[in-house]
Amino acid sequence: MTWFLDGDGQFPATVTLNLDVTTNVDGYDITEINSIAGWEGGVQAHQVMTVEYSVAGDAGFTSLGTFINTNAVATEYSRISLTDTTGYLAKGVDALKFTYADPADTDRMVLQEIDVIGTARMGTLIRIR
Repeated sequence: MTWFLDGDGQFPATVTLNLDVTTNVDGYDITEINSIAGWEGGVQAHQVMTVEYSVAGDAGFTSLGTFINTNAVATEYSRISLTDTTGYLAKGVDALKFTYADPADTDRMVLQEIDVIGTARMGTLIRIR
């Protein structure tokens, strides 16, 4: 758990997850991402989150988009859940970057957890005859 405070200039706040590609050199195929925020008051649960990913072998990041959940009220947590109808949000991922913007209607956001669900990417099979 961590928290970001607007008054201390902590927004935008960035969390970067570098995935272990020492064994899985082709990265990971990501199927779901969840971001959960909140603390005693619902206003600390408001999220404005941009998600970016990097693929193995490329240092650049590609945006998945910006996602907003500012519906939490007192004593509630908020959740942003991302999936894709194709089954994958991104393939061959070696890093994810989450940037949380100031939710504007509060001076802080308490981030409880980020869940990234996926599998190690399998290398391409080549048939030799």
